Amino acid sequence: MCFVLALSLAVLPLPIPWLAHASTAVLAPKALAPTAFVPTGVPVESVPVPGDGDEAVAGAPSGYATQITPYPQPATAATLFFVMDATVTTADGGRIEAAGVMGSPAPLAVEESVLGRLFDTNVARFTPGLDTSAVKIHATPEVVATCGDVDGDGDLWEIHWEDIDALGVRRLPWHPAVTRTADLIFSTRHDWGWVDPFSVHDQPGALDGDLFTLRRDADGLGFHADSFLSERLLLEALGQLGDPLTDGVDVDAFTMNPPGDLYVSFREAEWVAGEWLQPGGIAGIPHHALLYDFDDNVREVEPGCAVVVLDADEVDALLVNSGLTRASGNAVTHLGNLQGLAVDPAGGTLPPSAASSVTALPANVMAVPHLLFVGEKIGPTVLTTRDGGRLATLDGHTLGANPMHGAALGLGADVDAPGHDLGGLLVMPRPEAQMCLDVTAGQIDLALDRRVEFVLGGATPHGVIALLVTLGEPGSGAQLVSHAAPAEWVHPDLYVASPAAVFAGRADGQGRLLLGIDVPAALMGPLWIIGQAFDPTRTALSPPAAIWAPGI
Repeated sequence: MCFVLALSLAVLPLPIPWLAHASTAVLAPKALAPTAFVPTGVPVESVPVPGDGDEAVAGAPSGYATQITPYPQPATAATLFFVMDATVTTADGGRIEAAGVMGSPAPLAVEESVLGRLFDTNVARFTPGLDTSAVKIHATPEVVATCGDVDGDGDLWEIHWEDIDALGVRRLPWHPAVTRTADLIFSTRHDWGWVDPFSVHDQPGALDGDLFTLRRDADGLGFHADSFLSERLLLEALGQLGDPLTDGVDVDAFTMNPPGDLYVSFREAEWVAGEWLQPGGIAGIPHHALLYDFDDNVREVEPGCAVVVLDADEVDALLVNSGLTRASGNAVTHLGNLQGLAVDPAGGTLPPSAASSVTALPANVMAVPHLLFVGEKIGPTVLTTRDGGRLATLDGHTLGANPMHGAALGLGADVDAPGHDLGGLLVMPRPEAQMCLDVTAGQIDLALDRRVEFVLGGATPHGVIALLVTLGEPGSGAQLVSHAAPAEWVHPDLYVASPAAVFAGRADGQGRLLLGIDVPAALMGPLWIIGQAFDPTRTALSPPAAIWAPGI
């Protein structure tokens, strides 16, 4: 099947009857007005796209157009990854102009594309020197396609958890560099799927205290939450396992340094090392108290090994020292929940002081690195423990502004309003061949609408891209079928079913492409429709994206 996909680039599209009405088109570029953080777009000529013979190139069937920005080459590989905590937020780089009618000489309105809408189930990146705006890299349809029908109710489009809380990666000395969104570690706000709270092994679901990575099963017929650190083991590290008064634990933030020390923060107060750690405080678990398995997951911990690194008052003191203010000029003095942690790439360790819990840590327990942190009350602003607390920087780019404003990350100006705070946080080298496949609608009513649209970002600018589309009828409890993809394809899983078809389009200068497909009237559903893009220039396979048609 791998060869079929690769060779089909020369014979697109495949003659599959149900896709006979499919169409493809380029996102015709249209320059937007410049802003302080988004350079003026540079128009490029439309490029012919292979299709079924009647497609033009001046715009997508739905009238999409997009800005093209002449991004410079990145000065560094450092990248900030983050999740919005709650409110849907617009990334400036995701704004497009809707032409309304294909070939219309002037746009009718400015709208958002799905690539610019950041939900609390999506991960975005920001790379100084490369990005002028946050860029979505992990979309909700990827989670839906990976997990399939978790509860067996036949509905393939469900948000299995309310949002992503913690975000991280494995940073062990022997672990290879992470290059795929499939390797991200998550914790979610609520329990989801099917899970045994007394187990530390992989399951089709997770608790709100689990740190996990989503993996496909070896047979390709299902998935599991690959448990990096289970809630049960975390409770054991805190000394709460077996305590009849414990109600579990909800991880709000997580990171680890290269030696393997873990740092976590919790949504509710937790008993740690003989004291109550309030939300906003940071606990540490030393690497020498952890035993890993061959998959680089924690399988045993030393009971009661967790320590308090900084309590909530000490974190608030760092916030006050940063001098952060609101637009009104009022100082921000309380962080609320600490919702994201990352090791400060500038290096160094947190120095002991009379006001720091670090002074209570024996020298052989753990040396605490400087940490980046975000919180409930400071919007899309990243702070660091350096210099007693200040705005964080990444390769010379300040990750916030004073007063608070989201433009430093290329987010919409409305992020000054409450609720636009950051959730999970991660700093790491930029993964290679980073594509994101999203959908304009995750569920369609075949009685009213037979148009499905996949939107791709992060492809090779002006490159020819193949879109593999598969469909099928789900049974009770059915999971989506996948196969292991070659390592050089970046994404580890290839989703395929029969019938299938491959279509091609040419990305615009910003690496974006919209492909629309009409589902024939003869198909009444229920149907699941899976799309996956292939970029032959970089031999990269995008994450999958699922669309659900319940049927008539």
